[in-house]
Amino acid sequence: MPLDFLDLGARAAVDSALHRLVRAGDVRRSGRGLYDYPETGRFGPVPPAEAEIVAAIGRRTSSVMQLAGPGALNRLGLSTQVPARSVYLTDGPSRTLTLAGRQIEFRRTSPRYLVVPGTTAGLAIQALRELARGNVDAGVVDRLRTLLAEEDLQRLRRVRKQLPAWIQEVLRPILEGGE
Repeated sequence: MPLDFLDLGARAAVDSALHRLVRAGDVRRSGRGLYDYPETGRFGPVPPAEAEIVAAIGRRTSSVMQLAGPGALNRLGLSTQVPARSVYLTDGPSRTLTLAGRQIEFRRTSPRYLVVPGTTAGLAIQALRELARGNVDAGVVDRLRTLLAEEDLQRLRRVRKQLPAWIQEVLRPILEGGE
């Protein structure tokens, strides 16, 4: 992002330098105000990592982002399905971004849905919300127990009262182990 380089010069100079770097092929423009170093893999150009793009957008808009829905399930290994569209909950503006043929949707939501964002604990909460109350079985609880590090368990203990009662019940056997 051009804002990351303002300590090196004026905004016009930074924009001009980025434009020259894009023309020379040293830097790739991923979206409006988003740049990355192009990498070439075995089969051609490699698109920028989704997580890096989302983090850059979060910095630019000063908003919090949390992967939700089927993406959270996939990231935690609770589902093998790779969603065609990634959905991120945010306290920033809603929008849809297309990146290398893949859609990333940002949905503005209430702060109560953005509990411990950007952590494995936050992903676990979003995955449980996606599964819904009646679809959480012992396999899901065991998987979460193995995935959540001690720091994530501490985060969940701190925010437990903010979660719906049914999620608190699901997390109880996971959190009891280290309390």
